[in-house]
Parts: sequence; C-alpha cells; structure tokens
Amino acid sequence: VGLRIERHERTTGRQETSRRMATSARPDDDRCTGRDESSSGGRLKASDVDAALDGYRSRLSLDGIDLLHPTSTGRYNRALFEWGAEEGPESAVASLSPLPSFGRKEEVSTYDADSGGADDGSCLALILGSTGALWRPFLRWLDADRPSRLEDSPDPLDSYVSRAVERALRPTFDRLRVRHEIFWAWEVEPDRVVAMARAAELSGMAHLDGTSHLSVHPTYGAWFSLRAVVVLDLPPLQQDTGLPPDVRLRGILSDEERRLASEAFDRALAASSADLGELRGREGSGEGNTCTGDAPRHEVWRQWVVLRDVVRRGREEHRFEEDQIEYHYTKKKAVLRRALSLLV
Repeated sequence: VGLRIERHERTTGRQETSRRMATSARPDDDRCTGRDESSSGGRLKASDVDAALDGYRSRLSLDGIDLLHPTSTGRYNRALFEWGAEEGPESAVASLSPLPSFGRKEEVSTYDADSGGADDGSCLALILGSTGALWRPFLRWLDADRPSRLEDSPDPLDSYVSRAVERALRPTFDRLRVRHEIFWAWEVEPDRVVAMARAAELSGMAHLDGTSHLSVHPTYGAWFSLRAVVVLDLPPLQQDTGLPPDVRLRGILSDEERRLASEAFDRALAASSADLGELRGREGSGEGNTCTGDAPRHEVWRQWVVLRDVVRRGREEHRFEEDQIEYHYTKKKAVLRRALSLLV
C-alpha cells in the first residue's frame, strides 16, 4: 500500500518530500542512471538544436510519450534554493540538490537571489510526460515478448518508458555529441529524485495545487503523468535564459474544484493510512500475505481516482482507460494480462 501511495504522490506533486536528488551518479552506473559522458565537441547551431528537439519529440510520440516541455536547470536550481529558504533547513525540499551543469560552471549549492543577471551555468532541461496515448503502444510492446517483458520485469511500464526515452534520445543527440543525464520519476535512491511536479509548475507545463498536491495540465487536466527530466549539455532555449518571468499557470482550477480536490485528497490520504495500518496489523498477527502485490482490501486506490475526477478540464476527452487507471494505482500484472487479452 505504501508503494502505491508513493507512486500516486509521484505524479501529484509530493514525490519531493521523501527523497533527495544529487547532481552526479556513480561513475560505474551510467547505463542505469541515464548519464552520457560524451563531449559536445564544439558550439552547435541553433538550427541543429531545434531540429534535434523536433526529432526527439516525434520519436517519443511514436511510443506514447507525448509531452515534452523545455525549461532550464537554472530556473529550477534558483527555485530550489528559494524553496529551501522559505520552508526551512529541516524541510524535505531543503535536502534536494540542484540539477547538473556539466561543468559549465561550479555546481550551484547556493544562489544569490540579489545578484541579478543570468545563471551562465544553466543547461537545457526537458520535462517528459505521458497521457492516455501511452497505453496502447505499451501493450503492443508487452505483447511482442510477454515472457520477458511482462513476467520477468518488476515494473513493465517503467521498463517500457526507460527504453523509449533512451531509444529516442541516443540517435538524436549522440550524433551531435551532446552529453545528457536522465532523472526518472520512479527512482528512489536518495541521490536521484527530482521535484518533478514543482519543476513542471515552475516551467509552465502544469499547475500544481498546493492543497491537494494535484498536477493539472492545461489540456489534459489531471490525466497525465510525469516520467522524467532529461538534462542536456546545451544552453537553455532563448526564451528561458537569464532571470525569466514567472510562467506558472494561473486559473486552471475553479474555487469549487480546489475545495473538492482538497476534500478528496484528505479522504484518500485517510483511507490509505487506515488501510496501511490494517495491513501492518495483519502482518504482525500472521494473517495473510502482505507481499503478494494484491490490491488493498478496500480498494482505496479508487479514492485517488476520485481526486483526479474532481478536475473537469480534460476529463471527458482524456481520462485514462479503466485498465490503465487500475494498473497506474495497483501495479497488478493481472490487469496487464486482462488488457492484453482484449488487445486488438
């Protein structure tokens, strides 16, 4: 149950409260961390970068990863320092580390908000997400090799997403010899977690409701997921350099939606906490197996679905299929087997 709650929080803006992201990975673990140490080998033309981004976006869309939003590491790193100052040294966000700069300047550990001017160590960062468009390509990929992709993988969807992101990235930017590092939404190592939902809000990709911790996209509403942040050893796009204006989205939720979302969040959190306590009690008494991956006894994950359904924007057009919703919250492979049996 705790894992299910954590996975929900990851896409609703609370993943940053428990983990810490660092600016570097273990040097012997490049494949797993998404770090590429190749050199850019010279200044690139803006037209080359634009073409590479267009190509990357197109390749990702073919695999159902249909949201790509550019921002800068400087924007995130400045905000990270400010969040820590506002929320206090003991807050979870204060323990987060800035995104890497690939040696463009000394890594940012503090930021002088009064200094003015641009952060000349900023790199281009791409926030990647997916909508309901991910489900069908994912199922077709599973169907092509069920034994290894479904049965042998601890989380088939994470495996699919990482494969798709890497496969699209390498032919696009390796040709230009651009270094990159990928931070995945599901990572739990203390040095690998990024405040995805806060970053998405800061960049103008989505609105983050501070009460319900729900991320809301201007088109897809609550029906999208944040998957990764890709940091490239390139300068930010022109519109995102220097000290940029506040581009956060406003007016996405009505007052009524915000009130209902807050109430739904409180109910879902209370139900999840109660269910977790019940499972721990059963484990302590020796009743049942709490490690089978079965859905919570009272299916409290449906309470989190109610939270998403509060948002009217995008609900009719972009709500996930029922199997996709259930798998998103339960991670039960039985849901995937059922979906595959209906695949046309």
